[in-house]
Amino acid sequence: MDSEFIVASLDYYRDVRNALSEASFFELYGNMFALRAYETDMQRELPAVEPRQLPEVRAALGEIGKGGFAEAAARIGFILQRKGKPLPLSRLEMRADLARKHRALLPAGTPDQLRRIRGVQELIVRFEPEQALATLPALLADPADRARMLALVDAVVADVAASGQETTAGQALALERVRAVLAVPEGAGG
Repeated sequence: MDSEFIVASLDYYRDVRNALSEASFFELYGNMFALRAYETDMQRELPAVEPRQLPEVRAALGEIGKGGFAEAAARIGFILQRKGKPLPLSRLEMRADLARKHRALLPAGTPDQLRRIRGVQELIVRFEPEQALATLPALLADPADRARMLALVDAVVADVAASGQETTAGQALALERVRAVLAVPEGAGG
């Protein structure tokens, strides 16, 4: 009976040792096998997706002529944005200061509503810049809204210039085009 107990103990020890060895092996190398399988999946040819065909982009472009003052303000912001240049922290701080200073001219809305509007307008400007500019009058059909928007644009441009920030040639041209498309007809002011 003692010999059976010793043999069983040795068998148990061997089985536990083998199980621990196997577990250690898969703990150490098992993840590498999983990564290799993941790399193989990623190397498969994925169909190319045209960004314009993405549902979010199509939905945004479907709203190009819809909206109001908030949509127009966000759209103009993206039209006048510096292209291909990093956004330093000082410009972010300046944006926050401008938002506080010109609060009365800015559109109303919750932060979430305004964030969504900015996202849609960024897609519109990125994928249809000419149509984005051309449809601004539809967003600001009321001459009073156009006058308010032009006052906001002029105030922000003046503050940016006063802070020592230079306007790029592209921004100057875009600003001229925005002002031309939003010009309030004589006698239509509000």
